[in-house]
Amino acid sequence: MGRNRLKKTPIGDRFEEFAKFKFGSIKGMASFFKLPSTSIYMAMRRGSFGAKWQVRLEPYNLNWGWLNTGKGKMLLERKDTNENLFETIPLIKIPVYQYIKAGGKAMVLKESPSDYIVTKNSTDETLFAIVVKGDSMAPEISQGDIVVVSKLQEPKNGDVCIIVFEDECTCLRRINQFEKHIMLTSPNEKEYPPTNHKKNEIKYIYKVVQKITYY
Repeated sequence: MGRNRLKKTPIGDRFEEFAKFKFGSIKGMASFFKLPSTSIYMAMRRGSFGAKWQVRLEPYNLNWGWLNTGKGKMLLERKDTNENLFETIPLIKIPVYQYIKAGGKAMVLKESPSDYIVTKNSTDETLFAIVVKGDSMAPEISQGDIVVVSKLQEPKNGDVCIIVFEDECTCLRRINQFEKHIMLTSPNEKEYPPTNHKKNEIKYIYKVVQKITYY
């Protein structure tokens, strides 16, 4: 399969820019990490890099916000300082929703919240939380984790989102939007391979803005 057929996403373009800056080329990166180049090009085409990549590239200061959105700088600034050791975090209370079965393996969200939690203060009054059920986004997001979701913030390619279909069935996936369809991807590709959906099949796409691991 040719390289040009594999690299088709803005995230992929930015990833190649980072690879050239740090390793000289995609092949140089593949050789350094002892990976086949094709596996990197496939991830670039999907625009999806899982937790293993985040751990692998952590020492190289890649700004994942830049990779997913193109905003900000490619590299994070690392500052070693003993100043400002304590962070003040204003909190707000938001509702928590649970999944229920809707027949078969399909899941929908309950209409009313089952609980409330506190999270970082925000001017976004649409925030709500969902208790994750299943392993569709593992290991990035695991069963029992809580994700904070915004109805206001615009989802971009590469964002993890809650997708609500017209039949109210719901899933948690990373999105890539094209002209006529949306591709949903998961880091757990063996169990949840990429799927394509027409835009008129989807009712809402809500951006995940925070993950709470322990509750």
